[in-house]
Amino acid sequence: AADGVPVVGLCGGYQMLGEEILDPAGVEGGPARVAGFGLLPVVTEMAPAKVLARTRAVTAGGGLLPGGLPAEGYEIHMGRTRASGEVRPLFEGRGPGLGCRAPGGDVLGTYLHGLFDADGLRHAFLDALRRRRGLAPLGERPAWRAARAAHLDRLADWLEAHADLPRLLALVGL
Repeated sequence: AADGVPVVGLCGGYQMLGEEILDPAGVEGGPARVAGFGLLPVVTEMAPAKVLARTRAVTAGGGLLPGGLPAEGYEIHMGRTRASGEVRPLFEGRGPGLGCRAPGGDVLGTYLHGLFDADGLRHAFLDALRRRRGLAPLGERPAWRAARAAHLDRLADWLEAHADLPRLLALVGL
């Protein structure tokens, strides 16, 4: 980050980018206070109740992500993250509890698993990285979900053609 290289942290990676992680109740082991990397002015405290949620958000803009891009995924974490200094929201109407970025925009973190599954968001992020290196945007790219489905279909076709499925099912007791 000090050399201008963007850094992205997801979930535990987001927590580690902060100033410190606190676990006074010993949720993740014995009571502890652990220093983070200090790349984001946030502090995370572990809580006994796990956050489990399907989450939708819209990017707030700034830094490597333009505003107005839909993001969808899930949260699964024990930590509660709060700002300890100046941060910018990563998502509209959401604070550092879901994600934030450093004021310069090169360091960002979020609890949103699946952040880069959204084609528009991922393409915008990759194109921002390409522009920084003096490269042109990539242009048209296949939709990720459609490409994944096509690959899985090809794998299923291969398996059906080449595997002894009745024998495999018998081996696993089905």
